[in-house]
Amino acid sequence: MRRIITLVAAMAAAPAAAQQAGQEVVVTGRGLADRPGDRAFDVVTIDADRIAADASGRLESVLADVAGLQQFRRSDSRSASPTSQGISLRGIGGNASSRALLILDGVPQADPFGGWVAFPAYATDRIGRIRVTRGGGSGYYGPGALAGTVELESAAPGALSPFSTQLAGGSRGSLDARAGTMLATGAGFATLSGAYQRGDGFVPIVAESRGPADRAAPYEQASGAARAVLAIGSATELQANVAAF
Repeated sequence: MRRIITLVAAMAAAPAAAQQAGQEVVVTGRGLADRPGDRAFDVVTIDADRIAADASGRLESVLADVAGLQQFRRSDSRSASPTSQGISLRGIGGNASSRALLILDGVPQADPFGGWVAFPAYATDRIGRIRVTRGGGSGYYGPGALAGTVELESAAPGALSPFSTQLAGGSRGSLDARAGTMLATGAGFATLSGAYQRGDGFVPIVAESRGPADRAAPYEQASGAARAVLAIGSATELQANVAAF
């Protein structure tokens, strides 16, 4: 408090001295370099290299590294229904609905009623960066960001190859296939990608606690996305993004 009082006194004395000398004092305030509100909240950024380094290739696994982020269920999206998948921030319950907002290229993605998030719909090879902002009303996305926001940004054309494909298989009949293509022109670019996963699954109950109704949890998932970006001015662009899961 002593430092603040001294600073205020010094600022108050400066204009008085300037008035006596007949000089004009102009005070200019500089805006924040970051997004509005970023300085007031805790922001975690996950870059493309960190996303690609995740062995599972699943969005919920990448987000698990963020402190203070909880998911609705302990099981991942291979054995959980999309209506039981979601995210919560700042310790506001692992099943708290509609309290954290998921955004893809500025467009809200979480279900507006229950806050559900279909994690398999977002293949990590399409994502260029993730920003997690923890804080009530964070940013400028409205009341849906009560506990914070998770912003997904699609990969830029410089980070994509004209054609890419991945194929992996493993135990329990698991298969993971992905493919994508990108076309860039002087005025913009377009991307098209798809992903498919399946597996026989595992029994989510330990052997000594299983009953007649307990069996393996097989899964089969497919997703696709098409995105087009067209520059219509020096600082303006038109974007269209269509995705299905």
